[in-house]
Amino acid sequence: APVSIADGLARLAALHREGVLTPEELARLKRQITERSSGVEDVIRLLRGLKALEREGVLTEGEFNIKKWDILSGRLLRKD
Repeated sequence: APVSIADGLARLAALHREGVLTPEELARLKRQITERSSGVEDVIRLLRGLKALEREGVLTEGEFNIKKWDILSGRLLRKD
């Protein structure tokens, strides 16, 4: 089911509280979501998955941050 903008923003705020997103990253994602509501679920799913891989030791902190930046900058979600 599609995620509403409000639900998506609430879930991103939860990621911020969990330490997955910095305040700046949260602000950037909020702007992206409010400008383009599609892809909210994808962003949340990808960020949670990446953080889980980092916690498990599959990704280093640096690798996690690189992939997170790819998501935040829209590189992985662009439909070009």
